[in-house]
Amino acid sequence: MWVGAGGIGLLMTAMALAAVAVLPALGSVRRHRVDFPNRWIYFGHIRLWESTALAARLARLTERDEVQALSAQLVAMSRLNWRKHRLLQGSVALTLLSMLTLAGAAGLRMGT
Repeated sequence: MWVGAGGIGLLMTAMALAAVAVLPALGSVRRHRVDFPNRWIYFGHIRLWESTALAARLARLTERDEVQALSAQLVAMSRLNWRKHRLLQGSVALTLLSMLTLAGAAGLRMGT
């Protein structure tokens, strides 16, 4: 009985990890409002711009501005994606472990 409950617990944990990995990580609205005048790559910031103001800001960008903004965005997205990848790895591992545990519980039950 406890083996089956353990398998169910593992499966629920695996599902929670998968849910955390696939849910969007958009950041706080308050932070977007503070940062958007200096940000023009992430859609969470761009949505706060007026199109004419954004066009004017983009026209003033230097090559250095572009490289700095792009590198900051690449690093931020890489960190986020790495975390999500690791959460999904954990989810898959726990799902496999729960399947083995539940199969073992079923085998024990059939053997009695």
